[in-house]
Amino acid sequence: MRYLNFLLVLLVFTSCNNNKGSEKKQAAADTPYINKSKQTELPPGSSIIGRWKTVELSMPMSAEKKKEILETATLEFTDSGKYISTVGADRETGTYIYNQSANTLVTTAPGKTGYKYITSWYSGLLTLSTREGSVVLQRQ
Repeated sequence: MRYLNFLLVLLVFTSCNNNKGSEKKQAAADTPYINKSKQTELPPGSSIIGRWKTVELSMPMSAEKKKEILETATLEFTDSGKYISTVGADRETGTYIYNQSANTLVTTAPGKTGYKYITSWYSGLLTLSTREGSVVLQRQ
């Protein structure tokens, strides 16, 4: 069993998953509708640098884990190319590379393989997506 290493926020997680079928159905039901016509690029002069809070999650996991993430998870990107991901008492640090023109973010934690996210912006919210799901972040 294994939970997804997913966000920076989700980079903190590694656990087991016995009930993939029902969790995938739940994740599909929880997937938010995003109006692509209102999706925007990062405004010129802005950056991902700063502290972010998870405000929405669409990925297979237990309701308890999802609640914990939404209540406690934060993600900070520094101007030196490092990130700090915190969920409850768990904390992970690593490096990141953000490519604004390609809408990609690659994170690497010590001893782990890099993880690539597709980024998108909507009304000031940052969405990080992979094939496993997505997480929506709001600047704190």
